[in-house]
Amino acid sequence: MTVAYKGKLFGSSGKQFDQTDKWLFRKAEGNCMPGFDQGLDGAKVNSKRIVRIPPELAYGSSGKGSVIPPNSDLEFEIEVKDIAKGLAGSAKMFGEERILGGLGMLAIMGIIPMLPPIPGFNQ
Repeated sequence: MTVAYKGKLFGSSGKQFDQTDKWLFRKAEGNCMPGFDQGLDGAKVNSKRIVRIPPELAYGSSGKGSVIPPNSDLEFEIEVKDIAKGLAGSAKMFGEERILGGLGMLAIMGIIPMLPPIPGFNQ
């Protein structure tokens, strides 16, 4: 899933702590805080959501450094940019260019042993 989001402390301060225009992650695989993941259940491409996350589904009593105090409620404005499943989703996570490059290398490795020896080249 690819999303854009703005994260802020929910409540009186409303202080923004994070923002990105493109974040790619695997949903339901523990790659983000549980509340963020759950807040995107059933989301569709181009949908927008405001997700409020209680501390127990975010950073809990430990907080996150000096940015997010302990026991903070969080709020995210999220826009779903893309949802890719199966092989297409894996390709996005790993990178299409890397996959194509890897396939190219495998093809070359399969061809090289079949080529005739080069005269004057020590093998």
